[in-house]
Amino acid sequence: YHALKAVTNYKKSDMNMLLEFLCGTNDITLITKAEAERIIKWVDPQEDENGDYFPKNLKRLEQAKMILEHIQNAGQEKLL
Repeated sequence: YHALKAVTNYKKSDMNMLLEFLCGTNDITLITKAEAERIIKWVDPQEDENGDYFPKNLKRLEQAKMILEHIQNAGQEKLL
């Protein structure tokens, strides 16, 4: 739950990208328990003074973007 809460604190486009990267879907309601555990490990949510959860390290988001872009570029090269 905390991981999903932290993920929803991303910008919508970043949240969708991360869910697509980690779970193959951007519908947060379709996430399984195993996928939620994967999200927890990736996001490493931390609680702030207001009780909200945020990702501990935003570098992970950049890493996910780079990996997805690499996969998409590799897929396009195979089509050529």
